[in-house]
Amino acid sequence: MNDFEEHSKELYRTVRPILNNDDDANDIMAELFLKIHTTAHESLPTKNRKAWLRTVAKNLARNKLKHDSYCSPIEWVDDIPHPSSLEETVQAKIDFEIALSYLGEIKRRIVAEKIGNQRTHKEIALLLGLPEGTVRRQYREALAQLRRVLTNIN
Repeated sequence: MNDFEEHSKELYRTVRPILNNDDDANDIMAELFLKIHTTAHESLPTKNRKAWLRTVAKNLARNKLKHDSYCSPIEWVDDIPHPSSLEETVQAKIDFEIALSYLGEIKRRIVAEKIGNQRTHKEIALLLGLPEGTVRRQYREALAQLRRVLTNIN
């Protein structure tokens, strides 16, 4: 498809401001390129491909931004030095339990469901009878609070 090459600069200028990062913008461009070339040509639009490309590029960029905005606990746990002894492992667990105790009941339940039971925000919202946006916000706030407490403990 020549449309991608023809409009790639404009598409890049569309996604770059959304992501504020050259590497992420390049990743989205590569993902868009693959999406175009792996999609059957019958499925691609025949009219106004430029608008379709721009919409797909924006959606990919927004999805990446949304995905990256929800920090995985794994990302910040990896920054903590790995315990080399049983004593340090036990202490790390105790520290984490102490950090959890600083959270309110709802935030503690959301973190437990998200991390322990690997539920989605939508599932947690249904389970707790809360709006999904509230669950997302509470989860982000809980992670930030856990980071602060764990940083002060260590």
